[in-house]
Amino acid sequence: MNAKRRCVVDVDAADELYVALVTSSKANARLVKVDTSKALAMPGVVGFLDHTSVPGSNLVGHTFTEEIFATTEVNYWVDFPSGIVVSEFI
Repeated sequence: MNAKRRCVVDVDAADELYVALVTSSKANARLVKVDTSKALAMPGVVGFLDHTSVPGSNLVGHTFTEEIFATTEVNYWVDFPSGIVVSEFI
């Protein structure tokens, strides 16, 4: 077999964006505020997504009890995602 395969990383997309997770530094903590002002002021940053950006329900999992993004508290573990920074470059 002499097929050429292409991997996703081999494809250049003209309008490609990159994401970086914003995560908690503490487990089982109350989430008071996520200050996005410094990130949004950086060159190339086009937005920030959090639980308010999720259409429909922010819950996932077998019993739909796990949040995609933390809302009012960080559940379970350190590095629980509270949002995503979206930018034009890394």
